[in-house]
Amino acid sequence: MKKVLILMTVFCLICLLMLAGCGDEEGENIDDGQAVQSWITSVDYPDEYIEEEWDDGLVVSCIAYGNSQWTVVMSRGMSYTAQVTATRSEFPKDYIESKWKEGYYITSIAHSGFQFLKDWALVMSRGTGYTDQTWAVRDDFPKDYIDIKWQEGYDITSLVHGDGGWAVIMSKGTGYEDQTWATRDFFPEDYIENKWNEGYDITELTYGGILGQWAVVMSKNTEYNAQVWGTRNFFPEDYIEEKWDEGYDITCLAHGQGQWAVVMSK
Repeated sequence: MKKVLILMTVFCLICLLMLAGCGDEEGENIDDGQAVQSWITSVDYPDEYIEEEWDDGLVVSCIAYGNSQWTVVMSRGMSYTAQVTATRSEFPKDYIESKWKEGYYITSIAHSGFQFLKDWALVMSRGTGYTDQTWAVRDDFPKDYIDIKWQEGYDITSLVHGDGGWAVIMSKGTGYEDQTWATRDFFPEDYIENKWNEGYDITELTYGGILGQWAVVMSKNTEYNAQVWGTRNFFPEDYIEEKWDEGYDITCLAHGQGQWAVVMSK
């Protein structure tokens, strides 16, 4: 038992040292002298950065966790009129309930997977256009729950795996005309290509599960006119810069199987 405890302690120290060596990195897309989109990667959840960008008129459009770091994407020109963010060690159901009563809806959620960090990170926004929202956490992928809520007029708006289960957020008032999802053991590029050809766009992308699966959600009647995706073994800063120059914005970001996947749309 002592040997096990010693090994666990050494492992945790190694992880902490690795994390300590990872500094924050940032990027921003400037147009007419102001940032239209920015991102940060940080070992700690970047509350101060979010506050600064809020003050500059940007809002959180995406949060993700991968490679031992949080990533937050912030954008200008979205419909959101106010935002709040919180981190919790357990799924933040009480926080969600309290903010629903204040007119906020979940717009981003992520999970770190590390026990010595605050595991869940959540962003809730006003001005989403949503008229109702519901959530569920299931050990297995929540396909039955999704089917039931689709029949009631809800659409998937967030999906994440954390703390041993799948959390799905479904909302009314998205404007989507149809929606589909798929899980794959490998990145679902063929599925995405086929659904693009049918008029769907990627609206959610994540990775998780006990055995590890990619999950992609695609919807019709989004606000996008074009969409691309890229994968890298490192954070895809170069790809993002390239696509920013072509008029695309980051709309989904996920990490799985040792690689980052970014979806960019315009």
